Amino acid sequence: MKEANKKRILWIDYAKAFAMFFVVIGHVNSGNYLTNWIYSFHMPLFFFLSGITLKAYRGVETLRY
Repeated sequence: MKEANKKRILWIDYAKAFAMFFVVIGHVNSGNYLTNWIYSFHMPLFFFLSGITLKAYRGVETLRY
């Protein structure tokens, strides 16, 4: 079995921190325009970042349909 690559991708870490910050702000300021704006992208951002890191984590070389 191959050893997992332990290098961190910094821009992904920063994007996750950015999204987590907006999750907190969205839950503190509920019910206004800012909350609606934050909710429009913070969870899709997490899904996008998870999809990017899934390939490296699972060791999938190529996607085959």
